[in-house]
Amino acid sequence: MKQDRLLLATLIPALSLVVVATIGLGLGGIFIAIRNEWATIGIGMALVIGVPLVAVALEKMAEGNISVE
Repeated sequence: MKQDRLLLATLIPALSLVVVATIGLGLGGIFIAIRNEWATIGIGMALVIGVPLVAVALEKMAEGNISVE
């Protein structure tokens, strides 16, 4: 039991670090590859506004306040 908890205590932070680094490098690569300031700003604004909106919608669906049909 303790070995499982120790494994999870080290594995979960390590995996989260890998996921965050992958997302960051991927977005950085996309922004560098675009080479258009306004497109980069548009994508950034879409992420800033879109990610919280999706999170709120998913949270409300999980609570049962929104029905998807």
